[in-house]
Amino acid sequence: QKEGKKERAMVDRVFIARICRILKIMVPRTLCKETGYLLLIAVMLVVRTYCDIWMIQNGTVIESAIIGRSRKDFKKYLFNFIAAMPAISLVNNFLKYGLNELKLCFRVRLTRYLYEEYLKAYTYYKMGNLDNRIANPDQLLTQDVEKFCNSVVDLYSNLSKPFLDIVLYIFKLTSAIGAQGPASMMAYLIISGFFLTRLRRPIGKMTIIEQKYEGEYRYVNSRLITN
Repeated sequence: QKEGKKERAMVDRVFIARICRILKIMVPRTLCKETGYLLLIAVMLVVRTYCDIWMIQNGTVIESAIIGRSRKDFKKYLFNFIAAMPAISLVNNFLKYGLNELKLCFRVRLTRYLYEEYLKAYTYYKMGNLDNRIANPDQLLTQDVEKFCNSVVDLYSNLSKPFLDIVLYIFKLTSAIGAQGPASMMAYLIISGFFLTRLRRPIGKMTIIEQKYEGEYRYVNSRLITN
């Protein structure tokens, strides 16, 4: 824990430069398979946001029809809801497909690059016998790479979707009730975001400790098999 405090991770120039370098490995060209999946995810996120807005509007109209005891409107908008379900389900499945394929593509690219460097000029021998700065390389090359690629893709979708939702909802609310309501909502989101970020800080340290223990556990098991 003391070493973790000394080597505290920070979002600075070095961090951004390293992330950009890794992203160039995972997305080597402008026109590649990974770019296609990124575009597919972006389009599906936009379509899903509009689907969410339509669902809210249609649900509101159905509730109004129930309150107003209008059978005609209730049947009409309920049928619209049932008819839209297959299309919305298709959008969700396309989004899930794009996310899973992008995670796999990122992992393949990064794993190939790391293994090329790992097997070059007896690097694997030097790391295992002459240099102890990188502990448990098997853990890093397998489980950590998978978790990193999953986290990058999840970060892309988790940042894009809320940002798009906020922009569209603010536009809709501003045109309906004015700017005061959306401004209050944005202030609430910013304040709560800062508060939640401070509460989540210890989780990062716990994740580092967890990965360290998992690597040591894997190393001990590999030594048991070897001996």
